[in-house]
Amino acid sequence: MKKEHIIKMPNEQKGKRLIGVWDEYGLYIMGAVLGAVCFVAVYGVRILNPTYDAWLLQGGDTTAHYVGWEFYRMSDWRFPIGLMDRICYPNSVSIIFTDSIPVFAVLFKLLSPLLPETFQYFGWWALLCFMLQGAFSANLIYLYLQKPGTGKKTTRKLCPRFIDGDKAFALAGSLFFVLTPVLLMKMFMHTALASHWLLTASLYYARKYIGFSEKQIMKLSKGQMARWGILGMLCGSIHIYFIPLCGIILSGFLLVRVIRDKKILPSFLTGMSFCAGAVGTVLVLGGLSHDHQWDAGGLGQFSFNMNGFFNSMGWSRWFPLLSSYGEGFGEGFSYLGVGIFILLLIGVLNGSWNFFRNFRNSGNRKKFSMSMDVWGYIFIVLICVLLSASHKFALNGNYVFEIPYPRKIVSLWGIFRASGRFIWPVIYLIMLWAMDAVRKAVKSNKMAIPLLLAALAVQNYDIGRLIEVKKDFVGRDTVVSIIQDDGWEQIAEGKEHIVFVSPISQNHSILFSMCQFALAHGMTVNDGYFSHSAAAGDIEKSREESMAELSEDTLYIFKEQDKDLCGQYELEYFLLDGLTVGVLK
Repeated sequence: MKKEHIIKMPNEQKGKRLIGVWDEYGLYIMGAVLGAVCFVAVYGVRILNPTYDAWLLQGGDTTAHYVGWEFYRMSDWRFPIGLMDRICYPNSVSIIFTDSIPVFAVLFKLLSPLLPETFQYFGWWALLCFMLQGAFSANLIYLYLQKPGTGKKTTRKLCPRFIDGDKAFALAGSLFFVLTPVLLMKMFMHTALASHWLLTASLYYARKYIGFSEKQIMKLSKGQMARWGILGMLCGSIHIYFIPLCGIILSGFLLVRVIRDKKILPSFLTGMSFCAGAVGTVLVLGGLSHDHQWDAGGLGQFSFNMNGFFNSMGWSRWFPLLSSYGEGFGEGFSYLGVGIFILLLIGVLNGSWNFFRNFRNSGNRKKFSMSMDVWGYIFIVLICVLLSASHKFALNGNYVFEIPYPRKIVSLWGIFRASGRFIWPVIYLIMLWAMDAVRKAVKSNKMAIPLLLAALAVQNYDIGRLIEVKKDFVGRDTVVSIIQDDGWEQIAEGKEHIVFVSPISQNHSILFSMCQFALAHGMTVNDGYFSHSAAAGDIEKSREESMAELSEDTLYIFKEQDKDLCGQYELEYFLLDGLTVGVLK
């Protein structure tokens, strides 16, 4: 029998292929690893245990998000697939408006039969956010260091160096993006809004595929449309605030492309792909399936203050708390940190020195010019500042002036009344410029990388209090609940529903305690804590209907200040843990 000839790939060819794969994806991998290391350093690994949920039951927004997931998991499947009826029963509300990270909620609801009774995914989502932030920011910095369309291509031998100098610099710079104060602030305060990797991914893809020449763009147009369509779907399935945030970034680059290339169709199709992905996802998740109080008022109360980049709001060791205008000024938190200030100072000093040196040397005087891409960044910054400041521009505790927009525009704007969040892309562009400025000032990576790491150490020391608070938050074991009386178990026997006789959404201690009690006993509740006051009209209508026709399978909850209402209903009343509970006699 003749031996079959087996064609083997030469070792050198295999090595080249491995080198090609590493060149393509190595920076993503290393950035993600660094992001994971930072996550563990700040939060540890305990919150990755899906059955450990005590840290999520301390009250506040984080508890609301977890409770939303639990009720969604308990609810039967409906279409649109994001709707649930176990909370705000008998009405339906979308998982979008409990800010429970719908993309994970739907995934794990599908897997629910295989999961343990107690299951939380918020720890894993946070880890994923850190990893993706590290991956995209490292690639963004590296790409920004290169001239558009002329990425460095080096001929390598079979055994290349593990990483080149520019990539090492990009990795060091990505640590600033992963440990950005605003990202740390939002994480586990409003977990879905800590998905800032969507912003860095938008900046990266816009720079990479829209900042190139026309020939390169046309070659990549189909892939570009697909990427932005997927990004739109992710924005719609994580948090709707990212739809306009990422849309602004895309618009800035598409506008430049239209002006530069004089071709509207490719840019129009790319923009429509993003919009279709975002809007389509919101529709599938039921985001428009019930009534909303879209304009809740208060635009200008949750905005970016002109002192925002320097206002640590008490989290800095060196920069003091500055006064702010508005009851929700925390939404405009945008402190950059001392480490970034150091890098910016180096960049400004170097730029000023080069300008005056060239100005003095008439023979070397250069004509000032800007690339088209810079105009894209300027557009993004201007739009973000205008939107984040809202129609009231504030400095410290007072607003300086008000732009008299028409009432209809202000009302429409009120859909995103937490306008301070729109400053986030500007924060990352400032950081990106700081990295580039330092790299130009210190031309050797051997000097630039230690400088970055030293500035990072100063940065982390500066915001050390914020990091310590986050560490403490995820290590708690005691579940906060007002329910202590054993009488609850007796009166809950045979009951299927809980009705809050008066609005309860703003009294978190009662609402979340009763929601946990309802979940533990397989009961529904008629109200909840929802963004945009979702289903508020339906909830009020059903409340009136419930009180008009009392039922034996229902617990009626009266707050202490509403106990005078008890005389209106023929119920048997019990006083439990400061609440008056009525049951049908």
